Amino acid sequence: MVPAKIKRCQPSMGSDDLSSCESLLSHLSQKLFIWIVGILAIVGNLLVFIQNHSIRNRKGSLVPIFLVNNLAFSDLLMAIYLMIITVADIAFSDGNYGLNSETWLSNPFCLIACFLANASSLTTVLLMVVICSDRYLCLVYPLSSKRMTIATSHIVVVIVWFISLSFSAAPVILSIDKPGYQRLYTYNSMCMANNYLMDYYRVWMFSYLSVILIAWIAMTILYTRLFIAIRRSGKNLRKSVATDNTVIAIRLALILITDLASWVPYYYINLNGLLTSGRVDIIALQFVGIFSLPINSAINPYLYTLTNIDIIKTLLIRQPTTSTKI
Repeated sequence: MVPAKIKRCQPSMGSDDLSSCESLLSHLSQKLFIWIVGILAIVGNLLVFIQNHSIRNRKGSLVPIFLVNNLAFSDLLMAIYLMIITVADIAFSDGNYGLNSETWLSNPFCLIACFLANASSLTTVLLMVVICSDRYLCLVYPLSSKRMTIATSHIVVVIVWFISLSFSAAPVILSIDKPGYQRLYTYNSMCMANNYLMDYYRVWMFSYLSVILIAWIAMTILYTRLFIAIRRSGKNLRKSVATDNTVIAIRLALILITDLASWVPYYYINLNGLLTSGRVDIIALQFVGIFSLPINSAINPYLYTLTNIDIIKTLLIRQPTTSTKI
């Protein structure tokens, strides 16, 4: 918190160099990037809903459509988070942000933004594990009766949302009307979780990172086994089915690689800070919050709409084959 007796901010807020004395977001590139990524995320995820609505009656597509629609809604939460930051930048960048920063940091919308960012990231990763597991069972064990039904998928998704929302809400509720050092996001202008000083928040941060890391490990293992199974089955299947499996492998590889790339910087900053100095570089973490994590929510919907089997076949494979959706 900035003491009331301070009349000037010079040259910048010591704890938050991403922001300046004048603006919440100090660089035009930051402002433009958040607007672009936010709009792309909104448009892309709406396209997912539109596409899935058009194919909802396709045989065997109900479970994948339901899961992907929930993934798109989760990514929309990140887009809303970005829009809150952009509106806050407009509202609080009046030339005196450095002196009035606490007004924004204690604002309910900053708390909401923190909640949305955490809930979106956690829900997205958990839903991708569910989607990966469903595709794994369908493609590796096509004749097995142990598949996810639409009723089962509803139960699983409700559990995922309950865990993500309650886990994300708890530390945010404890941050209400608290000074900076007692908030989950401390003095972070992007309202991103970074408090490793208080025991409760430190446990929460480690739990958050651990759950997401375990989820990525599980997905990597499942995708690897899925690629191997597709490669082996392709030798014994007719050409059209083998081609479908190859396209599925391409699609899953793109999704996994892009998602991992968006999360690696976040993990590096957190782990490097904790292992070397015991503190996280707030400035670097905020840049990751702008330029890395939201990319996941903006790219995911386009991967699910533009990399469906029909389009990839048109671009990469010339022979006509029957379509199989994932």
